[in-house]
Amino acid sequence: MAWSRAMSPTWTSVEQPCYSPELDLAGSPDRIGLIGGEDVVLDLKTGAPHRRAHGVQLALYDLLVPLPHRRRRIGLYLHTDGEIARMVPYLSSQDYVIALTLCNQEEETHD
Repeated sequence: MAWSRAMSPTWTSVEQPCYSPELDLAGSPDRIGLIGGEDVVLDLKTGAPHRRAHGVQLALYDLLVPLPHRRRRIGLYLHTDGEIARMVPYLSSQDYVIALTLCNQEEETHD
C-alpha cells in the first residue's frame, strides 16, 4: 500500500530523551507525531513483534509524553533482508494497566 500525502508522517519528536517526574519514568521514544492527522507514537524494531512487551513499551512512551487522549501505538518492524517493513498496531488497553502497574511497583520499592 503506497502512502498518500495525507498519510505522510509529521514527527514532532525523534529519539528525544524524555522524563516524567510524576511517573519517575525516562525513555526516548523513536517517533512521536502525526500520521493522517492522528496522534501516534512509533517504535522502530528489528526482530519479531512481541505483543505484550512491545505494547507495554509503547504505552509507557505514550504516558511519558502526555496528551489528554491516547495516541495510536505502532511498532514498525524493519527487515535486514530488504523486505518491506511491517507495521503492527498495538490496541490493547491492558498495556496501559501493566505500564502503570510497573511504574507504581518501582515507586513502592523506593520507600
